[in-house]
Amino acid sequence: MRSFPCSDSARPAGHPIDRRAFLLGTAALVMGGLPVRPLLAASQQGRLYLLLDDPARLRGASGERLRQGLLRDLRVVAEGFREAPSVMLGGVRIQGGRPVNSFISSRFSIRTGEQALPGDQYLPGDQYLPGDQYLPGDQYLPGDQYLPATDLERTLAQVAMAELDRNGETGGIYLALVAADPRLRNQTATAGPVLPLRS
Repeated sequence: MRSFPCSDSARPAGHPIDRRAFLLGTAALVMGGLPVRPLLAASQQGRLYLLLDDPARLRGASGERLRQGLLRDLRVVAEGFREAPSVMLGGVRIQGGRPVNSFISSRFSIRTGEQALPGDQYLPGDQYLPGDQYLPGDQYLPGDQYLPATDLERTLAQVAMAELDRNGETGGIYLALVAADPRLRNQTATAGPVLPLRS
């Protein structure tokens, strides 16, 4: 970075420096060199998460009954934003300690605060919630995650496997609310439940 001497002896003859002009010019030079990233600045304090208030209500549910129960009971929460970003619902199913399928929904809009999922099209059924596996009524909360711009499904699977293993489970589903804009993901805290499934 270039330095600009300001002592009287360093001033070129016949070119007096106006202090206000100097400060404004320096500020413009410095600010002009900084990248403008309003999306990141807006989201640094933001948090997106899913709540499942009473998983015991879904004890024994499987297949379409489990899907309908999740659609009814899951709450979407966005806090700490001036304006909530567009989001996607992401999920992965683990069986035998390994990921067997995953999904990322299409993007949808939410408002700040708490609300229900805006429609049933964001949570798939058959493959993701098979009828031969049921929910025992527990949930684990792995805590806030900062997700990468790419390899999203792989990252969700890693979180799910680690949390299930920590709790002595080999199968389950992990659901997370994800910022749709990849530039926001590693700046936005994401959290959601890991729900064990048993055969």
